[in-house]
Amino acid sequence: MSERQVADYEAMMASADEDAHLFIAEDDGTIIGFVFFLAEDEVLEDDPGQVYVQDIAVTSDHRRMGVGAALMGKVRRFMAGRGLGRIDLQVLVGNDEALAFYRALGFETAYLGLKAVLPSPTDD
Repeated sequence: MSERQVADYEAMMASADEDAHLFIAEDDGTIIGFVFFLAEDEVLEDDPGQVYVQDIAVTSDHRRMGVGAALMGKVRRFMAGRGLGRIDLQVLVGNDEALAFYRALGFETAYLGLKAVLPSPTDD
């Protein structure tokens, strides 16, 4: 993650209507990971609210060293402080490394997302 990416997320947080947050992991002043998420209080009636993790990344040199788990732990502590009860996120099909990471943290499959790519109008 570059300083530019951090600046882009900070700009999104400053201009977004959502309750957006960015947590950064550093090693000797160098960014080695981040998590960017949106907090939503009481989405539905009697709902404890949720966090939607939009992006999480750890540099390849720092994977499997607890950085991602520490970032997600920080998100969970944030949630506890706000009384939020659910984390939602998406993983691309075939990203088995990410699926294993989330499952090790107690996540389970909750949704099945589908997409369709429509031909452009010029493909007739």
